[in-house]
Amino acid sequence: MKSSRGWIPFSKKEFKKDYHSVTFIIDKDLKNKTLLAHPNVNTMTVSMEYSDLIKYIEYHHNKYYEI
Repeated sequence: MKSSRGWIPFSKKEFKKDYHSVTFIIDKDLKNKTLLAHPNVNTMTVSMEYSDLIKYIEYHHNKYYEI
């Protein structure tokens, strides 16, 4: 059974590269701050500036909303 997006649920098949479905909702109080995150596991921490996060989101043609 395929989904409407062309992939099989729970399979290892990659998503279509031209499909951008991520929308970020970001607290506006985070502007001008350094952000910390644990990617995949919590044994390492990644830091980035708020402006770099916005550049990354826009580079991948995703949407974001500041609230």
